[in-house]
Amino acid sequence: MYQDNTSIFENILSENSKAHLLETTRWTKFLAIMGFIFIGLMLLGLISVLFSQSNVFNIAPGMAQMGILWMMIFFVLLIGLYIYPILMLYKFSTNIKSGLLTNNTTLVETGLRCQKNMFKYLGVVTIFTLAMYVLMIAAIAFQSIV
Repeated sequence: MYQDNTSIFENILSENSKAHLLETTRWTKFLAIMGFIFIGLMLLGLISVLFSQSNVFNIAPGMAQMGILWMMIFFVLLIGLYIYPILMLYKFSTNIKSGLLTNNTTLVETGLRCQKNMFKYLGVVTIFTLAMYVLMIAAIAFQSIV
């Protein structure tokens, strides 16, 4: 089935809109690559903690083990939370750019879906974080009353 993509782009997106989107893709690709670099640095930090923990155990065995364990859990959670929006940002950038340059509406649609998924994910994480703050404030307030 042949689809005339040129007419769709001409009717919906002006040349200025395309230029703005292409400039946006450059920045989002840069931010996504920086995000991947930071994820790699976090992984290196996690690996370095794993290999350097034997020296820390000699200083204070009980406390060091708990501290390292919690730090490793924090790093793993942070990497897990961070990788999905960065991946969606990268896919948005590559799909929108390819779609605009080749007049392919399917790629543009895929890029916009990736952007939507990224913002939806960030919204859910934000709501969860706010709920945790409310619960912590309530727990602190309850503890100070009792």
